[in-house]
Amino acid sequence: MNSTQSGLTVGELTIAISVLILGGLIWTTVNKKDSSQDLSNRPTSQLISKNQSIQLKL
Repeated sequence: MNSTQSGLTVGELTIAISVLILGGLIWTTVNKKDSSQDLSNRPTSQLISKNQSIQLKL
């Protein structure tokens, strides 16, 4: 198949977009696990006081 048009086909674009979406989902899942572990290591009293100070600023 000799084509004079340059660019990506619909299939190639679909694969590229799918890879980007899957990569983003994996990335956010990994980051959520890291942040949840960070919060679980803190004492509850610190989390409550931090939450109250944020509410006071609003």
